[in-house]
Amino acid sequence: MLQAVERSFEALDKFTPLTGIDITPANHRRFREAAKRAGAAAKPSGAGGGDVAYALGSEAALSRLLFELQAPGAVAFMADVIS
Repeated sequence: MLQAVERSFEALDKFTPLTGIDITPANHRRFREAAKRAGAAAKPSGAGGGDVAYALGSEAALSRLLFELQAPGAVAFMADVIS
């Protein structure tokens, strides 16, 4: 699943030069890199433009990511997905 999320981010990122719309702005790319460093995967969600992103990963990976995101202006929380 993490690979699918990563491929989705890469696909969305390719739209910027084609459309001129920055679907994955700098804040999403920074979030993605932080998620990768933590061992998770991240991608934007919503209409684009930098409003919302999510990350998937193990509890340990997401805990590392949450720790890294504790910065002024960052809003981060962990939610369990139950199937």
